[in-house]
Amino acid sequence: MPASACSSLVRMFAIAGMAVVSTACATNGGITVKGADDALSKKVEITSNMFFLPANGYPDPVDYYFVSNIVKATGETNYQISYAVNSDSWRNWDTLTVDTGGQTFTSSIIWTGEDMSCTDYGCHYAKLGTSPLSREQLQAIASATEQPEASIGSPKTSEALPFKLLPQEAQEVLDRIEAVSPTK
Repeated sequence: MPASACSSLVRMFAIAGMAVVSTACATNGGITVKGADDALSKKVEITSNMFFLPANGYPDPVDYYFVSNIVKATGETNYQISYAVNSDSWRNWDTLTVDTGGQTFTSSIIWTGEDMSCTDYGCHYAKLGTSPLSREQLQAIASATEQPEASIGSPKTSEALPFKLLPQEAQEVLDRIEAVSPTK
């Protein structure tokens, strides 16, 4: 099972409105740490997958969370934002744009899964994706004085799906990274 499976499964069940009890992940304040105390794990995964869950089980059009992986042997750390995009039609957007109020940056979107469900009233489309971030970009989100504006779209079209990021969520992920970093 991949390292992100714990957080992804918890998130997918939360999006589906199902109750999940998971003892495989240590969650504190909505930040999940996996692998820190596991001598067999080669990395530590930190996610904000439980930081903000949709009210009454209904997902927002974009339900996002931050993910960071730290290689235990080297301390090498990567950062990303993962999301579930919920729409009334298929969208093959390829770019995440974030405006922190002081800095605007873009990142590519890597789609990792998709699902469709239909009823007599129409169809609903969901896609799971991720975009790489640099530490500086995550710090810019955390340092924003107002909620950064983000959107999923493409330079090839004017259509985009806007959403807002929580600076305190990004800051808590950065704080947890510092707390568990194996090369401190």
